[in-house]
Amino acid sequence: MNITNPKVSILFLALLPQFIDPKAGSAELQMLLLGAIFIVAALLAFGSVVQITGKLRHGFNSPSVHRRC
Repeated sequence: MNITNPKVSILFLALLPQFIDPKAGSAELQMLLLGAIFIVAALLAFGSVVQITGKLRHGFNSPSVHRRC
């Protein structure tokens, strides 16, 4: 979703290096790991929103709700 947004890239370039430990090994690998963690967290968050709104949509489309309106 945010791959075409340059502000997200700038945020990652400014934020992620603060969490890199030079003693822990390859900086590139650590950046990839942090990026992967972000992607998994974003997928879980967006997936949850999709699931919840899907259930709400079915609830709002029920005949009993339409009769009340």
